Amino acid sequence: ATISDNSFDGYRAAVSASKATVVITGNTITRFQGTGIIVKDSQQPAHVYGNTATSADARARVVDVQGPSGVVEENVWEQK
Repeated sequence: ATISDNSFDGYRAAVSASKATVVITGNTITRFQGTGIIVKDSQQPAHVYGNTATSADARARVVDVQGPSGVVEENVWEQK
């Protein structure tokens, strides 16, 4: 799945993928809980880059990749 250039507002996690092959890039995430993008046990290395997450929670994370990872960079967390 390719998830690109979207705006997510008010979801627990904008993307939560398990056992999938994903490319997630250029998305904007606001009002999420905990981690904005979660990828677990992808079939191929997961590529997650260029995403921006905005949260008032100082413990919030933009990305959590568990399993094979490819390009996982330039994901930005901005404090609200």
